[in-house]
Formats: sequence, structure tokens, C-alpha cells
Amino acid sequence: MPPATDPDALAAQHAAARKRLNRAWFMFLAAGIIAMALVFGLLRGQWQAGQLKGWFLITALALFYELRIFKQALPLMHFPGEEQLADRVGSTVALSLVAGLGYGLLAGLLMVPQPAGALGWLATGLALAAVAADAWADRRNREARVMVGERYLAREFRALGALVITVVVIHYGKLPSWFIAVGFMEYLMLFTVGWLARKGEAIPSVDSRPRITFLFTYLLAVSVGVAPVIGETIALPLGVMFGLGYALVALRDWLILSGVWRRGGS
Repeated sequence: MPPATDPDALAAQHAAARKRLNRAWFMFLAAGIIAMALVFGLLRGQWQAGQLKGWFLITALALFYELRIFKQALPLMHFPGEEQLADRVGSTVALSLVAGLGYGLLAGLLMVPQPAGALGWLATGLALAAVAADAWADRRNREARVMVGERYLAREFRALGALVITVVVIHYGKLPSWFIAVGFMEYLMLFTVGWLARKGEAIPSVDSRPRITFLFTYLLAVSVGVAPVIGETIALPLGVMFGLGYALVALRDWLILSGVWRRGGS
């Protein structure tokens, strides 16, 4: 059906599309509540009441943050240069939401010790599933025409995931605390883009594909390293090898983005 040209018809289409997108937001909210309830049911026998309160608070805050990001992305669910909103979220957004849900559930593990027994694999399972969904969404974003909101959602969730996974691995004693700087690299990129936009300056074009490839490799490596059967003697070299490789590529991208690289080469 061709898009309407009458202003009233356009407004009606926009309102209907926004209503359907809002339903997707509420479905993500429901999925987050159900997932929290499932994890709570699995792990309530492992932790004390105070630890459970901390887990609940951090997980709820992480999911609230993601819900806020998703809400901000809804008005951006249109293709570049167009105004008409999409009438539903696609599979690429769904993959980003799955990744975000995994990252949000991981955040709560920062407040509790690693569970015993088979549940000790929870962090590894959540991290691997989230990174896999994130990588799949990134691949689809590069192969198809992408809405503005899809890219925004993926970037924001990926930055959160990089930080959360890194801090969880540090919390489990598998990496030194200075690795938090590696986890912040994607946020550094986002903050720099936002700063340039607020100043009204042109944002340099940076090919993010090498950086994102290195990032996913790093996140997969440290996600495996956090498994109970892998000690620090294996996890630390894995983290250093892949983490420093990613950090160097990310630093290069940031230097280009901030203009330092251009000034140095001129």
C-alpha cells in the first residue's frame, strides 16, 4: 500500500505506527520481568536476603535504563531521509533486544558471588547468548537497509554490554580492575559523537567494522574465561590478548573521531 500524502492520513498512519511500536516496548518490559522472576527462582537458594536485594536493585536499574533507551529509539524507527515510522519492530531490533535482556540480567550478578554448581555457568551462558545475538544483529545491520532507530539501539546496548561483561569478569576475579577502561571504550565513542553533535561540528566518518569485530572477539573470549572451570591463569592471558587488541583499534577510531589523528597527520 503506497504511503498516504494527505496530512491527516499521514498523522493517522504515524499514530497507528507509534501505537504498535509502543506495544513492542511493553513486550520488552514484560520479557524483562519474566526473565528476572526466572533467575530469582533459580538462584534464591544460593544467596542471602541482602544479596538478593542488591541483585534485584541493579538488575532492575539496568533493565530500566534499557527500557529508556528503547523508548528513545521508537521515534527513530524510520529510514534515513524519511519521516514515516515503521509499523513494527523487525528481527534486527528483536535480536538487539535479546542482547540487551542478557546484558541487563548480567548486571545484577555484580552484587552477588558466583553461584555454586551448575548455576555457576549462568554468567557465561548469559554473556555468550547476548554477544551472539548482538553480533547477529550487527551482521544484519550491515547487510540491509537500516532504520535510524535500529542503529541507535544497537550502539547503545552494545556499549552497555561491553561494560557490563567486563565488570562482571573483574568481579569474578578473572581480570584486573584496570580492565574497566577497556569496557568503557564504546561509551567513549558514544560520548564523543554526542559532544561533537552538541557543538554542531561535522562527525568524521569512521569505519567501525574492524573495531566491532575485535570487540565481539574480546567479549566472547572473556565470556568463556568467566566459566567456573577456567582459572585466572587462563582467563587473564585471554583477556589481555583480545582486550588490548580491541582497545588499540578502539583508540585509533577515537583519535580519528575526535580529530586528533587528523591534526597529528597534518
